[in-house]
Amino acid sequence: MSKSEQHAIRNSSGAGFIVIGIAGSLLHFAYPWSNQSPLVAPWAPVNESIWEHLKLGYWGMLLFSAVEFPLAGKRWNNYALSRIAAVLVQGVCIVAGFYVYTSLLGDNVL
Repeated sequence: MSKSEQHAIRNSSGAGFIVIGIAGSLLHFAYPWSNQSPLVAPWAPVNESIWEHLKLGYWGMLLFSAVEFPLAGKRWNNYALSRIAAVLVQGVCIVAGFYVYTSLLGDNVL
């Protein structure tokens, strides 16, 4: 892989981090903004459980990957595998982060 391809992947990953963060933040409030619409519930968290927070990362990553793949993903080896791994790592980080902060604070503040 050339230096320019590595640079493109690094830039795309950085952009993905930002886009997924913004999408997740917006999705976090989509359910109340929709007046608790059942059409929004599968994509946006309906309460503060860990499961609901996993939806934020999953849908944000799926949206970003759907946009990124036609633009750049076809040129990268193992694109789909890397995105599947990213979703799994993201989920582990969300769950681990929850339990670490809960054990440190001694209480669930969600």
